[in-house]
Parts: sequence; structure tokens; C-alpha cells
Amino acid sequence: IIKKITAEWPSEPIKSYLQSLIADNREGERTGFGQAVIDEILTLISVLEARNDLWEIKDLIKENAEQIV
Repeated sequence: IIKKITAEWPSEPIKSYLQSLIADNREGERTGFGQAVIDEILTLISVLEARNDLWEIKDLIKENAEQIV
């Protein structure tokens, strides 16, 4: 899991992968991760979302600056 996250960070596919890690896709047949691991995965997803938000803001600022000039 760590190798995959490290190799693909940051990307939309890795966000989907992280989300899949916490989804019950085996109809309750396995226990899954402990709460501490789930919290870490959720934190990583939040970091990716915040990063994407910042890039969108940066693009908006850049577009507005270009219109002013």
C-alpha cells in the first residue's frame, strides 16, 4: 500500500485507491483496517482534496491577473 501511494502521489487515481481501501467491497466478509489506519487514510484523502482546492484557487488567481493586465 505504501509503495503504491508513494509512487502515485499526488493523483486522482491514488485518491480513488485510498477511498477503495475504506469501502466495504467484500460484503462484510472481512474485518478491514483498525480505526487508526482508517483515520490515516482519511487524512491522506483530505490532504489530496485540499491540494486540489489550492490548485483551483491558484488557477483562478492567475486567470484574473491575466485579465487585469
